[in-house]
Amino acid sequence: MNVKRMSRRDFVRMAAIAAAGAVATACGATPTATPAPTQTPVVVTRVVEATRVVEATKIVERVVQVTPQVTPMAKELSGTLVVGRGGDSPGLDVGPQTDGESWRVIQEINEPLVRQEGTSTKVIPWLAESWETTDSQTWIFHLRKGVKFHNGNPFNAEVVKWNMDRWRDPKNQWRFGRTFEYYDSEFGAESGIVDVKVLNDYDVQITLKQPSSVLLAKLTLSGVFAMVDPKAVQEQGDKYGTPAGKPIGTGAFKFVEWVKDDHITVERNEIWWGGPPRLAKVIGRAIKDNSARWAELQAGTVQQADLAQTDMLQAMKHPAINVYKTPALSTSYIAFQQCSPPFDTLEVRQAIA
Repeated sequence: MNVKRMSRRDFVRMAAIAAAGAVATACGATPTATPAPTQTPVVVTRVVEATRVVEATKIVERVVQVTPQVTPMAKELSGTLVVGRGGDSPGLDVGPQTDGESWRVIQEINEPLVRQEGTSTKVIPWLAESWETTDSQTWIFHLRKGVKFHNGNPFNAEVVKWNMDRWRDPKNQWRFGRTFEYYDSEFGAESGIVDVKVLNDYDVQITLKQPSSVLLAKLTLSGVFAMVDPKAVQEQGDKYGTPAGKPIGTGAFKFVEWVKDDHITVERNEIWWGGPPRLAKVIGRAIKDNSARWAELQAGTVQQADLAQTDMLQAMKHPAINVYKTPALSTSYIAFQQCSPPFDTLEVRQAIA
C-alpha cells in the first residue's frame, strides 16, 4: 500500500475510526463521530449521525477562555460499527505517522489539547480548557482536570511536557529512532518549541522561538500532536504503536486489538470525560480491493466504507445510502488554462505568477 503524507484537509476529514476519504455506511447503530471534511472524498452513509461537542467561546484581547459543554451519549444507543478501509494502518504511535489510515484510528484513542469544531477551522478547547498569551510566543494552557488515560493513569501538565519534549527532540530516547516529520514541518527550525515548563498540575507554559498566530491551529492535528501516556510508552518500548503493542490515550474509544492487514478494534471508553460515546465498538477492516469494499457495503457486512470515485455514482443512486459532501478546507493547486485568453499569452502568465 502506498502511504502518503496527510494534508490538513485530510486531517480534518477524519471522523470516527473510518470517516476519511470517500466513505459509506450501512443501516444499523447510530455512531458518534469526530471532525470530518473534504470535497472530492465523500462520506456515504446508511443512517450514521454525529454529535459530540457544543461549546461557547469568550475572547478577551489576547486571553482566551473557552468553556465547552460536551453532550454525553446515551448508552442505549449501543452497537458495533464495522468499517471497510482501503488498507491497514502503518502505525498507531502519535507523532511519526503521516497517513490517513493511521490518523483515523489514533484520533479516536488519543486526544490533543485543542481541536477543530466539526468541519470548520474554528479552534475549540479539548484537553486544554483554556489558554492565554500576551505576545503569541509564550503560551499558557490550563488543562482539563480529572481526565484519565485508558489504563487509569492521570493526565496532567507533566504529561504534556513529556509529550512535547518527545516531539521536539530528535534524540529523545522514547522516539525509538522514529522520525516526527509533522513536528519538523509544522514548527521547523525557525518556529519550534524551545521550552515547556510545568507551572502546576494543570497549567503548562510553552515558549516558541518566535511569535506564532497559528500555534493553536497546528496543535489541532491530533494524528501527530495528541497526548500519549508516558508510562505506556516507557513500558512497551519500541513495540508501542505496533501490532505487538497497545496504544493508550484519553479518547472516547480504547484500543482492543490489531490483527495486521485484517482489522483494528476499539471499544467505548465508559469513563471518558465527555461521557460514553454512542457506539460500543468500532471494527476497522482492511479491504484493499475497491470492488470488494463496495460489494460488502451493499451486502451490509460493513456499515461504512471508503469508496473509489468510480463507485460514487452508484452509491449516490442507491436507495439505502446517503452521500454527504463537505467543503474543502484547502486548495491543492491553481493552474493556468493556457489554451484560453488571456492566459494563452506568456507575458500575462508571467505577470500574474
